[in-house]
Order: sequence, then structure tokens, then C-alpha cells
Amino acid sequence: MADIPPPVVVVGTYRSGSSAVAGILHFLRVDMGSPYWGAHFEALDLSRALRQWWSEPRLVASMTAERRQQHLGAWLTSRQAAAHGRPVGAKHPLLSLCNRDVYQAWGNATRFVWCRRPLEESVRSLVKMNWWSDCRRIQRQLHQANCQFFADVTAIEVPYAELRAAPRRSIERLIDQLQLTPTAEDVTRAVQWIETWPASARWQEAPTANAAITNAAPTASGEAVAVSELAPAQWPTPRSSKIVATLLSDSCQAIVAEAVESVIPWVDELCLIDTGIADETRQRVAAVAGDKLVMRRFDWCHDFAAARNAALSCAAERGATWALTIDTDERLSFTGYRSIDDLRLILQSQPQAQAWLVPVRQGSYSKERFIRLPGNWQWRGRTHETLTHEGGYLRRHMPGCCFWELRKSPAERERKLQRDLAILQQETAAQPLNTRWWYYLGQTYEGLGQFRAAIEAFERCIRLDGWSEESAWACYATARCLVALQEYRPAEEYCGVGMSRKPSAPELPWMAGWCCYQRGAWDDAVTWSQLAITLGGPPRPEGAALFRHLPAWFEAPHDVLRHAWRALGQSQLAERAAADFEAAKANRLILFPAANEPSHA
Repeated sequence: MADIPPPVVVVGTYRSGSSAVAGILHFLRVDMGSPYWGAHFEALDLSRALRQWWSEPRLVASMTAERRQQHLGAWLTSRQAAAHGRPVGAKHPLLSLCNRDVYQAWGNATRFVWCRRPLEESVRSLVKMNWWSDCRRIQRQLHQANCQFFADVTAIEVPYAELRAAPRRSIERLIDQLQLTPTAEDVTRAVQWIETWPASARWQEAPTANAAITNAAPTASGEAVAVSELAPAQWPTPRSSKIVATLLSDSCQAIVAEAVESVIPWVDELCLIDTGIADETRQRVAAVAGDKLVMRRFDWCHDFAAARNAALSCAAERGATWALTIDTDERLSFTGYRSIDDLRLILQSQPQAQAWLVPVRQGSYSKERFIRLPGNWQWRGRTHETLTHEGGYLRRHMPGCCFWELRKSPAERERKLQRDLAILQQETAAQPLNTRWWYYLGQTYEGLGQFRAAIEAFERCIRLDGWSEESAWACYATARCLVALQEYRPAEEYCGVGMSRKPSAPELPWMAGWCCYQRGAWDDAVTWSQLAITLGGPPRPEGAALFRHLPAWFEAPHDVLRHAWRALGQSQLAERAAADFEAAKANRLILFPAANEPSHA
């Protein structure tokens, strides 16, 4: 641990220059916690946690200091493991309220960078941003928290006026006081980043949409680079785009209004596709959507793909640039955006992207939510429909956005599974070489508790050996069914087959290790668990196309390991694994606060 450089914390009020300082540190090779929020070098996971801890913008604590410190400690441990010897940094105005928590969690070697701007200036700047109605209280609370903490703890101060007037001098002073060792090229990039940033985007008091979020632009090779790394002439130019939501609905008057409320501020229109409404659903949608509502009738034919294709046609007919899909039992959250203009800018930031994926709140899978129009799109499949595009298409994962599904009652879940079962039995009979239908047939049987039938369907998917991730997950699902039947040895064997299809999935060695533990093969349980730990850690959004069992990426292998070490009489190793278990679980809950909620994939 002695070789790990001390962490760096950047604090200050809103509009104090902390984003500029965080960007400088990024180019000086301080790991500021990617993935980031747009061009702001602040970690998305930590930003989300801070906003929850302090109920932004009320700035009232919703979590005890002890719990905050545990989360901060787990976050730093995870980041340091991923930083490979680079110093780790964190930046967010709300860290000003956590200075003492950071000090307790990260130790007195932590280096605090205080971005200072006269309070009245920062208040006026925030007022012009028009984010919140009580800007003075917010800025004063952050300012006072920093003044009180830094009365006792030394900080590296970065005056806003100096940063604005002489950025090179500020950069050189940061390098010296933080004892950084950047290359000459790193320093040049840091200076160029701040000096070539247009004044309208860098220092303006009321930014345009182009300055509100800066994301990635494609290069000629198709790779994405940060817009902040491009010369001003290369920056993408915002253009008008129309966002149209599409909503399939039958009689859903009890739940439909909340679905519409979750998207209506973020779209220009909403197309309600009436698949057989016989109650007050239309009226309740109209009450929320107002003049944004467009209604179309679709005669239900037990084919979700056909209905979704009708919805896409409606959006295209309305002149949509982007079609947003939502169901009546789904809710979307856009916590990473301040306005629809911010959302438009993200959608426009990568012209090559044809669709944007949005993750479920639990973090276990993603769905195509935003679809570029016009285009040769086709939904296929009467259930578990999939989106296809002539010639294929490029997908991107959207930051700052997630969705969740309402929990179904046992009766509702049974009806859905029985409906899917009838369709999937027909599809597997008609298309016996289509791995997708066998996979979802297995999933349906598993949901109904018919594990032998599920195993048979999953095995068909595996033997056809189609898409590697689908095949690997079918192996994992087979093992899961065998575990339900307490057949641990064959379950372990299926995990091994799955590893041959996709060797990077930690769910498979974790499950194998757990099976070994259940049958008393302690040494094998240790080996499998250590492999799962090596493969796990915070998954990148683009890393999974199907689903994830998140505990397998974080604490679950440590859990098996601590029990296996204890069974082998290795008490010290068991205690160490137990501590790693707690840290990994805390880190998962920071990254995925809703991960303990049920997922309805």
C-alpha cells in the first residue's frame, strides 16, 4: 500500500472552476474515476451517490456519516485497483459536504484541492444557470462547509480568477504541490485543453446547449474521442432533433400515467398505440401528455414486434429524429440531464450511432431505448422481440439515464409466462435452429419452476452454439436450474462449458465455486472463486449484451472464498476474504444503488 500515491479531492461551490481543475488533473494522468459525466471529469457512480446522500438540491443528509465513509472507502479501493499505480482523484461540489468523511475514510495523506471563487460571484453565476430556485442557500452551505473544514486541514487553493487569467501558472503550481510527475506531453495537453476551450463554453455564465454537455465525436476510424480533446473547429454542431416517445397500451389505467410522466418532459411528442383499450387509459395519458399526445389504433394480433413496428411508423410519420420506446409498466429516469436540450446533445454527439442503450436500474441488462429515424428498422419476434437494422447498426450506451419495471404480482407473472410459453413453443417448432427461441423457452420454463423442461431447452440453445454470449448465459442458466435441483456436480460442468464459450464472464466461475463448496470440494471452490474475483470488478456499460448477476462481479466470490477457507482451517485467509466481501458489496451498492431490487428481464 505504501507505493500507492495519495488520493486527490477537488472541492468548491458550483461554478467555482472545479470542473476545469478536474480536467487538468485528468490530462496530468490523475485517474478521476471514469466513466465520466460528459466533459466533466467527475465519476458518474460517485456523483450519483453524492446526490442521493445529500438529497440534491435540498442538501440534507439522507445517510449517516459512518455509512458514507464506508462507501467512500470502498469506492477508493476499487478505483485504486483499476488505476494501476496512478493517483486517484475525485471531484464534485457535494464533496464539500463530505470533507470530513473523506478525511476519515481516505486518511490524512489525502490531498484536498479547494477551488475558490468569491461567494457572491458564484451565487450570481449559479442564478444565471437557472438550475435551482434557492441558489444562494446552496452556494453558502457549500462555501461554509469548506471554510470550516479548511480552518483545520491544509488545502491547495486554486483561485478562480487566477485559473481564468493564467491557466498555465495554475497547472504548474498543481503539479508542484501535488508532486505529480507528468510527461512534457501531458503538461502540453493539459494546457491546450484549457487554453483552446472556447470562452463561451469555458467561462460563460449561462451556457448554451453545446456547453451544457460535451461528449464524444467520431473520428474517421470510427473510434470515439472526447470532444474536449478536439480543436474547436472539429466540435460537433448542435442541430434540431425531434424526440417522439412510443407507448404500446391496452387497458392499463392504474399504471399508465406514471409511465407517461417519466418521459413527457424529455420528448416533443408521445405516440400512444392503442392495442385494445377498454377503460380510461386514453384519458389518463391525455391528462399528462396534453398537446404532445398523438393516438393511433393497432388491432392486437398477439405479436409484439408487429405492434412495435407500427409504433416506429407512427414516430417516423411525425417527423421524429429519435423514437423513444417505453411500456406501461416501465419508468425512465434522466437524473444525469437538466433539460431536453441536454438530452438532444447526447443523442447528436455521435452521428454514427443508430441506437442508444439504457440500463435497467439494477444494472443487470440494457435495452435499446432511443432509435434513430428514418432507417430500415424492423422489430422481429412475437415475444422477446429484437430490433434489427438492414446491414447492422452501431449502438452506444447512454450515460445519466436508467429505467425500471414495476414488480408483477404472482398472478400477473404467471399470465405473462403462460402467454410467452404458448408463443415460444410455436416458434421453436417452426424455427428449430433459432437459438434465441430455445433460450427464451428455457427462461420461461425456469420462471414457471419447470426446471427439467428448462434444462432441455437451454441445452438445445447450447448445442446449436450460436451467439457466444447467449450460449454462455444458457450454460449459466442451466447450472442455475441444476442447482435448484441440488445437482451440483453437473451444474459445475455446465459452468466449465460456458467458460469455453465466453471466458470473461465471472458469473460462471462464481457459480462453479459455489457448487464445489456445496459438495465439499473446498480446494476447487477456492480456485473457482479466485478466478471469478480476477474476472470481476466494476463492469463497463458496454461489456454485456444480455444480462448480469451483479453480485458475481463483486462480493459473491469473496463470500464463497471466506467459507471455503474456513472449511479448510485457514482462519486468517477467511477473515481477509470476509473483509473483501464487505468492501466489494459496499462498492456494488455505490455503483448500483438499486441492485438489490428484483429485475424482471
